[in-house]
Amino acid sequence: QSAGGTSGRSLKFDSPGERAYQPFEVEEGIEYTISAFVKKEGVTAGDIEGTFYIIRDEPAEETNLASLAITSFDVIATTDDTWTQVSFSFTVDGTFGFPQERVDENTSDILTSIDQNFVIFYFVQNAQNGDNEVFLTDIVITTPGF
Repeated sequence: QSAGGTSGRSLKFDSPGERAYQPFEVEEGIEYTISAFVKKEGVTAGDIEGTFYIIRDEPAEETNLASLAITSFDVIATTDDTWTQVSFSFTVDGTFGFPQERVDENTSDILTSIDQNFVIFYFVQNAQNGDNEVFLTDIVITTPGF
């Protein structure tokens, strides 16, 4: 289900509760741009295929994503049943560090200190059931000017 990029692979979401998320280290005051391809089966132009959030803390539950968001971006289908390329930018003005117990439990992870500054890339797809699967591929995070 690749969008024609270089990956040849994609994440597949086939039920409403599935999500993609990944913390990544950032620097305050730096602009970041995220680009990706999203495709939802059975979609028509104008439908929401999913929403990207960049959040500054671990959510206690999904209902508070908007309150934690540095930015959010709805993926709107431009044509029926085709890949939609999205790109959005944000500047980090508030980050979080993981608590010491999280650093300690992840000895072979990227967490090395509570002083690291992170945000979380979080994608909420809009799959209604197995007949309307959502695919996400070719995610790229860049810092223009570097």
